[in-house]
Amino acid sequence: MKNIIYKLTFLLFIAGLWSCEKQTLDLEPLNSENSENYYESDENALKAIISVYRSNNSDMLLLSFGDLPSDDAVKGGSGVSDGLQFQEIADFTATSSNPLIGPKWSQLYEVITRSNEVIGSLEAQATLSDSKKIIIGEAKFLRAFAYSKLVEIFGKVPLLDHVPLFAEFETITRSNTEKEVYDFIKKDLDDAIAILPIKGNIDIGRATKGAAQALKARVALRETGYFYNSIMQNRAPEYSSSGLNVNDLWKEVYDQTLAVMNTPGYALLPNYAEVFEIEGENKSETVYDQQYVNDLTVTGWNDLPGNEVPVRLGVRGFGGWGFNQPKDNLFHEFSRNDDVDPRREVTMLSEEWPVGWGYNIVEDIMAGSQIDEYAWIKADPKYDYSIFKTLRKAVPTTKVMPGGRRQIPTNIRVIRYSDVLLMNAEAAFHLGKEQEARERVNEIRERARNSTFPTGSQIGDVDADGYPTEYRPFTGANLPDVSTTGQALLEDIRHERRVELALEGLRYFDIIRTGELSKLNNEEGYIAKKGLWPLPDSEVTIYNLEQNEGY
Repeated sequence: MKNIIYKLTFLLFIAGLWSCEKQTLDLEPLNSENSENYYESDENALKAIISVYRSNNSDMLLLSFGDLPSDDAVKGGSGVSDGLQFQEIADFTATSSNPLIGPKWSQLYEVITRSNEVIGSLEAQATLSDSKKIIIGEAKFLRAFAYSKLVEIFGKVPLLDHVPLFAEFETITRSNTEKEVYDFIKKDLDDAIAILPIKGNIDIGRATKGAAQALKARVALRETGYFYNSIMQNRAPEYSSSGLNVNDLWKEVYDQTLAVMNTPGYALLPNYAEVFEIEGENKSETVYDQQYVNDLTVTGWNDLPGNEVPVRLGVRGFGGWGFNQPKDNLFHEFSRNDDVDPRREVTMLSEEWPVGWGYNIVEDIMAGSQIDEYAWIKADPKYDYSIFKTLRKAVPTTKVMPGGRRQIPTNIRVIRYSDVLLMNAEAAFHLGKEQEARERVNEIRERARNSTFPTGSQIGDVDADGYPTEYRPFTGANLPDVSTTGQALLEDIRHERRVELALEGLRYFDIIRTGELSKLNNEEGYIAKKGLWPLPDSEVTIYNLEQNEGY
């Protein structure tokens, strides 16, 4: 889109010059594309939706809001002041000038604005090819995804269903209620579900019907919090007064996840350890990933197509910055009820299992100067980090790609099939289908107990270029099937969600929707801020938007 603006500006400049003299030649314009005819071709429409995906994929902060305010992760970094903005998110002490707040808001509204441009331009056409109809569905999926993040973080937000005219900017306001935002999201997803092809019938990486159904299930799951969390209830009384019953939401979760489960192409990968390696991308477990590649022909710091998250989360001293590190609470959750769970070693390295990526990472750190950069965490009990641990999951290698932090070709797993199964299990439980719930949980546990160590789990397990190799067998796993009923079964389902999806940016949202606020990193901070973070200073000032309570 930026190139089109440049071309139009150039043509207007030339037209101004030509207007000063009589034209003697009838010349064809050098470029006949403009903002009104750009979307006439399927090729240009595809370019436009790719720009929306690109905006969506520029989000490298998915885990900050989903893990740090919970009992799963501590900020990490080299010291208390390193990445202080992340600690403020974790503690609910962030102000509206926190350097994560503004970029998060802007990035999500960029997705929405680009989606609106695509939707409005295509829906204005008299006839649409099948390709363009699918692109509209993708744009609505991406718009819904952006709004699902905004409402979770900020609550009531401006709802834009088109690109505003200049005069409309003066009338932009926040939505009347949070339910209004969720209704908007679900309407977009219903439209996307009706249009998008199933997995396998569209290019890898593009949104599918299954992705839209799974996202709608996740959205309805989050909405159940308005019935279980008193802070959310008080903040959004429209849910209790609307006549909506919480079982209506559980039925929605159940139906949408079941639809995905009944669609060909989805299944758990046999080995949990493979899911987070590059060879596990875009396989049967993938419902929706943010896609990244390693393109060394692009050299700009902020324009690279790679994923910087593995660098943010990776081991300090081994190519990473050491943020988002596992807490003791999560470490011990894997051994609940005397479980011996291979997923723990896939999720993190620790003093108990120190080898990763073919090196004795933990021993090297504890014997070297890098341990000083972890000492501040271990010294303060509030960080819940008495055992040395570092993240393994989602960090496929300690080697930084040539060219820098944004050239790691690893996808971000946004929605996995195991999440779909566990959402279905929880919904089945609440709808009185306990046997189905147990079957879903046990399907997850069976895969887990038959999984291996991640690649590079023994010293020397690397190839000639230093990348980890070989999945070593995990012996002695102890993950029996669950046979519980009632509240104990619900606790088993919640446990399984926590360990299966650990450090994937979901834990905080699971805590608040269930109302288990004592498990938050800072329960008092959450209550004082009504469970929301502040709107950016600039948006409050420019559009005269009401700031969230407590800020």
